[in-house]
Amino acid sequence: MSTTREGDEHNHESQEARLQRIESSNIAGIELMLSKLVDSLAHNQRQMLETQAQSQQHLLELLTTNFNKGLEEVLRQQNKALANSNGEKKVKADEKKQKTTENAAVPYIMEEYEDLFYAAYYGEWEDAKKYFEAHPDSIKKAITSESETALHVAVKFTEWDFVKEIVKFVSRDVLEIKEKSGLTALHMAAALGNVEAAQSMVKKNRKLIKLRDNDGNIPLETAISNVSDGQNKAVEYLYTETLKYYPSLFSGPQGAKLLCCAIEASFFDVAISIVEQFPDLAMEKIEKREMYVLESIVCRPFSFLSGTKLSWWQRFVYSLIRVDMRSPYDKLDSEEDKENPSENQESTIRDEENLLEISEGLIIRDEDNHLESSQVPIRDEENPLDSLDGQIGNEENENDETESDKLSVVSSVVSSIKSSASNKGMLKKFISGHIMPFYTKVPLVKRLYSEKLMHKQAVILVQKMLEQIDENTTTITEVIDFLNKTCVVDTAIKYGITEFIVECLSIFPFAGDETMIQIAIAERNEKILNLILETSEDQKDDLLSKIDENGNSILHYVAKIAPSYQLNSVSGAVLQMQRETQWYKGIESMVHPILKHTRNANGDTAQFVFIEEHKKLVATGEKWMKETSGSCMVVATLIATVAFAAAFTVPGGNISDPDNPRNGVPIFLTKNTFAMFALADAVALFSSITSVIMFLAIMSSRYAEEDFLKSLPQKLIIGLANLFLSMASILVAFGAAFTLVLRHRYSWAPIPIAVFGFISVFLFASLEFPLFLEMVRLTYWPRVLKAKNRRPIFSEKEVRRTFKQNSIKRKAKKDN
Repeated sequence: MSTTREGDEHNHESQEARLQRIESSNIAGIELMLSKLVDSLAHNQRQMLETQAQSQQHLLELLTTNFNKGLEEVLRQQNKALANSNGEKKVKADEKKQKTTENAAVPYIMEEYEDLFYAAYYGEWEDAKKYFEAHPDSIKKAITSESETALHVAVKFTEWDFVKEIVKFVSRDVLEIKEKSGLTALHMAAALGNVEAAQSMVKKNRKLIKLRDNDGNIPLETAISNVSDGQNKAVEYLYTETLKYYPSLFSGPQGAKLLCCAIEASFFDVAISIVEQFPDLAMEKIEKREMYVLESIVCRPFSFLSGTKLSWWQRFVYSLIRVDMRSPYDKLDSEEDKENPSENQESTIRDEENLLEISEGLIIRDEDNHLESSQVPIRDEENPLDSLDGQIGNEENENDETESDKLSVVSSVVSSIKSSASNKGMLKKFISGHIMPFYTKVPLVKRLYSEKLMHKQAVILVQKMLEQIDENTTTITEVIDFLNKTCVVDTAIKYGITEFIVECLSIFPFAGDETMIQIAIAERNEKILNLILETSEDQKDDLLSKIDENGNSILHYVAKIAPSYQLNSVSGAVLQMQRETQWYKGIESMVHPILKHTRNANGDTAQFVFIEEHKKLVATGEKWMKETSGSCMVVATLIATVAFAAAFTVPGGNISDPDNPRNGVPIFLTKNTFAMFALADAVALFSSITSVIMFLAIMSSRYAEEDFLKSLPQKLIIGLANLFLSMASILVAFGAAFTLVLRHRYSWAPIPIAVFGFISVFLFASLEFPLFLEMVRLTYWPRVLKAKNRRPIFSEKEVRRTFKQNSIKRKAKKDN
């Protein structure tokens, strides 16, 4: 037992010892781990502090370095600016040079003159001056492949300060150097519209004005042909200088070329001044173009009001605009005014009149002042009072009145202006004088102002040129030959330039021959035809009875179909055929009946030619008329059906009490709205039925040429008018019925009904009414020929004598 106990004690002691060893080892491990952890944390903290210290040191060094660099740069720039004021410019120029080297074509710049080129390109005059001083010959040398000098380059790239300095620096002959296209520096400055540069060059070398480029253009022509901001001022300066020092440039074919250039660029004020100074140009042929100046005007129909398309409201605004006809070139006539003191007296009178108008508060620019100073009478239908002034001036010249009489005439004109408030056009004149001047800044009004100014100046130019032709010719034959040689009359009639024909016939009344009538008829220009017949009243019978070499009378010409652009001026084949028939019947009513049966060389009468020429148009008109009538008839039938049914299904119903004496009577019979419904429904029914009848009549009508004159258009007008009335009436009937039914529940119901009904009527009217109104106007108020030109009194004896003379002429011409 003792042995067992000792063994147990021994085991117990050994376990305790083992536990103590384990515990001591664990404590030692923990202490080791803690020591390592403390060491690690201390190490990390030291590294972090060292890194932070390094970062702060690096940042401090960086800030110090940048500050020192910035300070050094500032000091260096200051020292550089003090040492050389142009240093900064040089740096910038080098930078620009480096940037533009990629864009500049390398062959364009001569390598040896590269520095000079960039100095002129960037306007660095000091650098260029130093280069010129070091290389004196370089000032005349071509520094580009286009043979441009430094002056050309500076002008080309608009370095105007550089241009000003180099012009002072160089000699006179340097300014005459031309580049590859023959352009001098003055040509280039004129094209860019810089007046100051042009003035500096001309002041140093006046010969530059007459130098021509490879196309034969002087600087004035270059300025006129190139659009720029300062174009007007450049043209004014160069024209004044050219006229002053080299007037010979305006004579001969070269002068005609310059005048044509001004006309084509719409510088009509310059052209007017040129014609006034050099009247012989009116009959001069343009160099290298084989045409006359007068032809260049006629080939520009948009320069005249008759060749400009304006809407009705644009025409109204156009009529209210009053343009200032004063020109900067009027001062060039001062020497002539000194020689004509009577004209100076007239100008003084006009100045007093203008002062009087201004004192009365009229903000008006008298557009006829310029016309009077130019001795050109203008008939201004838009401003009759201004025209009165011109007419009085003509009467003064014809009657040789004294200056005191002229003063009394002017005072009477002024008094008539004062009393114009009682005239019928008072409102229009008030708007034109007081309101329109403030609206000329509006883009649209400004454009119309420019157009009207151009139109007025173009008419003045035509007047002056025709007057010069009249003065330069001695016989009627010379005038006729010149007009026929230039073909200006034929071209004017073709383009419909009424103003040109008016002025031509007013100066040359004998110019209205059978050829003009034939062209006017072929072009369907009723205004010109009426004008020719009015101005040749004594010879009208002879003109209308002449026959050409092919045996065609005037009726044969009108029998031919009109050009497509004239046909398309009227909408629809029916109206086109109606207009053609009106022309034929109108001319037929003017000529003697014997011409109706006259045959041409092919054996055809005018009626036969008319039928053959218009076959296709008649077929197209018939197709259009039947298709339109069929569609409208369907609509009219539907309206008639609805209107008939509505008459027996009235809104609200009828009284259905057999014991009531009012049995079957509509319930709303006593209401005014019901009366409106009944009336509108009845109108819709009867008008729609009438419309159906008219469209049926059109479907079964004959479609001969004469039927298009009145028969078919009248039926279509009646049918469309009744259709429109039925549509409006059925909408009114619907609105009245709707109001009767819903007025107790929705009192606002009539408002949307009225709005939507108005929209429907408005859409139909805006789409169909223009055609309807045009059809009514062309049918009942045709403006093809004036009544006084119709049915002239003919002597059959005279007609036969004329035919005999014409046949003898044709036979003689054929034998020759």
